[in-house]
Amino acid sequence: MRDYRLWHTTTAQVSPPPLVWEALQLVRGATVADVGCGSGAYGFLLRAGWGHTESWLKQGITEPGILHGLDNSPHATRLAERHRIYDRLHLCPATALTLDDDAVDTALCTETLEHLYVPDVVPAVRELARVATQRVIVTTPVPEHIVSLPELLTEIQDARRDQDPMPYEEYAVLESALHKAWLSTERLAAAGFETDGAVVRGSRIYHADPAKMDPEALGEVPGIPVPPPAAREEEADWRERYVQLLESVREMADAVPGLGTAGATR
Repeated sequence: MRDYRLWHTTTAQVSPPPLVWEALQLVRGATVADVGCGSGAYGFLLRAGWGHTESWLKQGITEPGILHGLDNSPHATRLAERHRIYDRLHLCPATALTLDDDAVDTALCTETLEHLYVPDVVPAVRELARVATQRVIVTTPVPEHIVSLPELLTEIQDARRDQDPMPYEEYAVLESALHKAWLSTERLAAAGFETDGAVVRGSRIYHADPAKMDPEALGEVPGIPVPPPAAREEEADWRERYVQLLESVREMADAVPGLGTAGATR
């Protein structure tokens, strides 16, 4: 198996941990939902670095209560379960979190929204606001870091030459790793998010009071509207579907001036 496929099937999607360290310090309260938790890298950082959060420093909460890990990928949640990071793991989409209203103090969603298809972004932000009582924290790349065109073109070429059949579960991992939507600071501000404007590893950190959020104000988020035509999950080889999706990402980058001009992700 070629290296790119092997890396994702081994680790699931994990952005560089330093990217979200400042975001984790904004956590408030004792209970946290890590939405799009992947294999649990950020949950581990949160648990290990709890003493640097607002929960500890400003609220005097000296240890986490319950950490929830939520992800739509069975592969990712299996890895997270193996690492034993979260108190509770949930297999669910970001658009339908398996948590009650006001279930947690902080909903954390790092480097996830840009991986969703366009119709799912507003419902996902709506879910973040629904389950949190004190704070919603989001990190997402600035537009010029949404796509790395050289890396994307290389992956398209490699995927076309790939001779190894791709089962559905692996396709789902690779699909979720691709950036399919992008959110500007202006859209997120309209929805109630604040940021200090700093760019960390190509992304900005946003936070909001869930009671003051207006997810509908995000409007029509740019990106890929729908996935390629679906095959049946039991089909043995999803390589062609994957190439089609890669081409859709290239079309997204080509359609928006400045999108992906400094990108470091696929």
